[in-house]
Amino acid sequence: GQGSEASGSASASKAPLKAPPGMMRTGYLVVKHEGTFGLYKGLSASLMRQASFIGTKFGAYDLLKSAVPKDADGGLSFWKMTLCGLGAGAIGAAVGNPADLAMVR
Repeated sequence: GQGSEASGSASASKAPLKAPPGMMRTGYLVVKHEGTFGLYKGLSASLMRQASFIGTKFGAYDLLKSAVPKDADGGLSFWKMTLCGLGAGAIGAAVGNPADLAMVR
């Protein structure tokens, strides 16, 4: 029944799988087919993502640090700074997500 069907379809496609091209070959093919500027496709979306993500993350970190109660010595303990960093990263990811999606598409 099913065992023979599965092996039959596997033997029907005996073409060997070709390995995908490496980084250098891919770069060569892009330049060959799209020109040098083809290497820069998607750069604007990538820069927009980085600017929105990093900018938001730095701003959120400073805001969170100022909102967290200070220790007796006037500073922040390691775990409080870690929580501020985690929160800032989450906020930055939420803001940068649309640009990340645009970069992928």
